[in-house]
Amino acid sequence: MEEAQLFYKLCTLDRFRQMLVNKSIWVSSVLEFNDCMEAMCSYSDADINRQNLSKQSQRLNFEDEVRRELFLDRVESLRQAKRRREYFSDYGALCLTTNITSSTMWGHYADGGRGIAIALTKADDPLVKGLGPYRIRYSDENNVLSSDPTDKEIIDTLCTKSSEWEYEEEWRFLFRGFTNKMGSHYDFFPDNIKQIVFGPRCDSEEAKGIFEYVKVHFPHCEMHMVYPKSNSFRLRLVPVNTRFDLTDIHWMNSKEGDDFI
Repeated sequence: MEEAQLFYKLCTLDRFRQMLVNKSIWVSSVLEFNDCMEAMCSYSDADINRQNLSKQSQRLNFEDEVRRELFLDRVESLRQAKRRREYFSDYGALCLTTNITSSTMWGHYADGGRGIAIALTKADDPLVKGLGPYRIRYSDENNVLSSDPTDKEIIDTLCTKSSEWEYEEEWRFLFRGFTNKMGSHYDFFPDNIKQIVFGPRCDSEEAKGIFEYVKVHFPHCEMHMVYPKSNSFRLRLVPVNTRFDLTDIHWMNSKEGDDFI
């Protein structure tokens, strides 16, 4: 049987504890993501709208053509923002990655590497009640939506990001029917966590406490930590078999190895 692909959710230690205690996972609204270009797209009728607006703008007194073009751009941006709210405001996404050894990902999404990551799979009995997972497509061009977009067009747009974000190797579960502007909690089943990964700057004592808890309550769950490769900026994934393996996890600020230097 082929091994299931793992999708990692990086988070802070506090957020991880909340997941276990509340058995829920936070799903953010796609309009509240840190990417200011999230769900931005072009529209098939944009050229016609701009031509009509251009004709109407001739009645206004602009000092020069540059100012008139700026006015047209601004109006078109407002129109796109309005459509963006209409089409995407009730969607949320659970963002995951397959790039667990990226120091950039740990820095951005796990409290500067002090946090933790959980590994999920898309099982037959879905881990979360979302659509997907969908692999993010990275591009220098945004999507073009029709004036009455289909569900496929909407999903394709929500799963397309600027190529600047390609390092994230992102996958998404999509959720529909949001009523909270910021996001919502969804039922989450910790039994389905396949793996836990401690960050490179995770506190050793905190990690040991989590190790003991997981061993008792989720014995099926594998545990790993990320550790730097020799003479490299890259991280490597290292198995954690006993709590003593976590002694030197906080390697960036640790002085325990000074005697060997």
